[in-house]
Amino acid sequence: MFMVVLAADRVTKLIITETFALGESVEVAKYFHWTFIMNDGAAFGILQGSRWLFVIFAVVILAGIIYFRKDILEQDWLTQSGVACFA
Repeated sequence: MFMVVLAADRVTKLIITETFALGESVEVAKYFHWTFIMNDGAAFGILQGSRWLFVIFAVVILAGIIYFRKDILEQDWLTQSGVACFA
């Protein structure tokens, strides 16, 4: 499941970066737009320029997922999907 989430994320980012100009926006649905922006922070630009904080956080989360891997694999598909979204 993790690979599906990762692939979907990478494909949509590739489409945007290859076909949109910076700041360009396209309406996909009535209340949903794809807009090309650059964000070096977390959601909505929080903690701009704190790259190492995010790297450390990602490593800690990944270590936890690896540590609890056996327990996670024994859970239902919905729980596994939720964990995949963290990775």
